[in-house]
Amino acid sequence: MHIDAAWAGTHLAVPEVRDELMLAAINQYADSINIGMHKMGLVSMSTVAFFVRDLRSITDALTITPEYLRNKATDSGQVLDFKDCIIGLGRHFSSPKIYFMLKSYGVEGFREHIRRSIELGERFRQLLKSDGRFELVCKPQPSEDDNKSPMQAPAAQLDPPKDTPISAAELSMHDGSNDKPIYVAIKGTVFDVTKKADMYGSGKSYNIFAGKDGSRGLGMSSLNPEDAVADYSTLTEKESSVLDGTLNIPKIVLTRPLMPEIMAKFQSRPVNLTCWETDTPAPREWLLDNVSGADALLVMLSDKVDKELLDKAGTNLKAISTMSVGVDHCDLAQLKERNVRLSNTPDLLTSATAEIGALLYLAAARRASESIAFIQRNQWPQVGWGPLLMAGQLSENKTLGFLGFGRIAQATMHRLVPFGIKKVIYTDSGRTDRSARDAELSRTYDIEIKRVDLSTLAQDSDALILLAAMTADMKHIINRDFLNKMKKTSFVVNVARGPLIDTYALNDAINENVIAGAGLDVIEGEPHIDSNHPLVKNDKVFLLPHIGSSTVETRYAMADLSVSNALKGAYNEDMQSQINL
Repeated sequence: MHIDAAWAGTHLAVPEVRDELMLAAINQYADSINIGMHKMGLVSMSTVAFFVRDLRSITDALTITPEYLRNKATDSGQVLDFKDCIIGLGRHFSSPKIYFMLKSYGVEGFREHIRRSIELGERFRQLLKSDGRFELVCKPQPSEDDNKSPMQAPAAQLDPPKDTPISAAELSMHDGSNDKPIYVAIKGTVFDVTKKADMYGSGKSYNIFAGKDGSRGLGMSSLNPEDAVADYSTLTEKESSVLDGTLNIPKIVLTRPLMPEIMAKFQSRPVNLTCWETDTPAPREWLLDNVSGADALLVMLSDKVDKELLDKAGTNLKAISTMSVGVDHCDLAQLKERNVRLSNTPDLLTSATAEIGALLYLAAARRASESIAFIQRNQWPQVGWGPLLMAGQLSENKTLGFLGFGRIAQATMHRLVPFGIKKVIYTDSGRTDRSARDAELSRTYDIEIKRVDLSTLAQDSDALILLAAMTADMKHIINRDFLNKMKKTSFVVNVARGPLIDTYALNDAINENVIAGAGLDVIEGEPHIDSNHPLVKNDKVFLLPHIGSSTVETRYAMADLSVSNALKGAYNEDMQSQINL
């Protein structure tokens, strides 16, 4: 066994971290170890320290001695020719470089250099840990963390950690004879290792490895995929229950298959994954039938998380991860009452949604939907050209209104101001004084940005962009009374939630020329919208099928975060972007 310790190997010079770096195990099992002195060993350029237990294992394999130079002494191993070591397992070994480094610093000086690097790494780790923008996926080694765990190693190389209880389940009730199967469970997969284990002799002497991540392994070489027990029915009920009980594998229910690269993340930890198999919304009946006993749910915006579902899930449920920013599909009061945590995917879709908001405004202002219909109906050849044919409106000197003025609204404003917007007004539900922030934004964009009441928002906006959260008191806030206050040349853009707008009031306002048109990414009742819907049939409405966050980059990031949160939630760990209920 060869160990490539390019970075960490230099730390072995420091006595107090040798146990953590498992020097005793290295001495016991390793045939060779390669240490990159040019990385942290104060030696410039490409230099390694290469230690070999038996040099002949290298020279026998890599000898380049021609026949005419061979003799009894070389063939018997009485003489070792170092020229046979030039084909190394690492970079060049340059003893003069290492000699002069140790001569200059001394052994203790070199150790102090390594200690300072460990302290610097620990300081950096603490800075990352205290900054909410970062997530430490794995613990750095070596570490001063009180909860540190040994560096991982293959099962055949380490004895079980003494503080990890070992169950006989890995041997599947094996009594030492060779007439019973031996199963081992590793990261949620059960392997039949009877034949391999028999090579080690009596069943009573197997070396079982237990990892703190819940993995289990026998003291043997890595297991082959073909040894996996694909049909769990081959296990007896007792064997299956003991193996699952030993691993205590949490259950996660996923309501939509995600990208293959993202689905692979579920293999990083032992989980029992139940997933709806087609790229369509999971039927409510399927979800209710499969949610029982789940430790975590990963849901979409179309999945209703209510009392009925939570009752079916049972008391084992620890967390909900939703692949969305909005959480209006979740009963927050019920989650709080049951102490079920909730996480979403904020920040990730700000840019994508802001782009759609800008697109909808420009498409509505320039009558894009009418123009497309004009071409599709073959009207262009008959009409030809006219001075005001499909004439829309410029953005210059217009007042842009926002209902809700958070991250996405400000990002949308950022994209539209260069079109010549004169003024920005907004209404939000917050009670905090926004004057200082607005003054700073006004200076940044060199336009007036002002908070106004709802009536002023309706009267003064040339285009109103909805980016408010959906709550019960916000339903149909854009109603007939509101629309009647708007300018005849104005537009309504909705990038938030469909129920913010009274659908029929909006359709009537457009048909009666109360307002000029609308750009909608969301609509009340979606996705159950067909071609006969009044807003679908209205040429003055530019309608998209709720694709605000639908860019490849954004959806991958959302899926990645939601899976990460589901795994952490299932293991009762802190989730990123956890909502304060």
